[in-house]
Amino acid sequence: MGSTGFSAKIHKVADNDKRQALFLGLAFLCIWVVAVNYSVQTLSPRWFQREFDWLASESIAPIFLSAAAVSLFAAALLWLLSGDGNKLFDIDSNGIARAGAFGATTYSWSDFELLEREVATIILHLKPAARTSLGPKKIAFDLSGIDCSGPKLEALIVHYRPDLYRTLHVANTTTPMAASKTVKPVVAARVPDNLLRARISRIC
Repeated sequence: MGSTGFSAKIHKVADNDKRQALFLGLAFLCIWVVAVNYSVQTLSPRWFQREFDWLASESIAPIFLSAAAVSLFAAALLWLLSGDGNKLFDIDSNGIARAGAFGATTYSWSDFELLEREVATIILHLKPAARTSLGPKKIAFDLSGIDCSGPKLEALIVHYRPDLYRTLHVANTTTPMAASKTVKPVVAARVPDNLLRARISRIC
């Protein structure tokens, strides 16, 4: 990952898109149905064809072949658009640029209102005013599939938006809190620039 100062270019390092596996599985399922269709017509007895007449029908082969072709095309398209090495985010003083198929969309640091931290994901929620009808409501960093470590990404966020850590929302918290206890928000002091720069250099 190339980085200069308090900026980073984040790329994808692993193709863990489950949608590709779904489309590939669907394609092989359709091919299997077509293979069974032909074998039923040539090898199976008449009583089996009568009981499973829909499977023995010659009209289903073109339908499932078309579905298999569409599924393979969708899997290939996903691989091209979200393959290993593609740039996903560009982070600098202007904000976070999110790469897409038709160009990058940049969100300024003032567009974010909430930070959510999961086990392997860092999520920045957008303010309602920064959202569009077709755009995302949040930006998620999947730490298992990018070439930027969690500590470095957090150091970048705390440099530009330290206030987000004051109301950090930890997802999947199931521990009940007593009604009589008042939980005070954790106030994260701004880390001096020289300490942040030293921390980022050690991580890189």
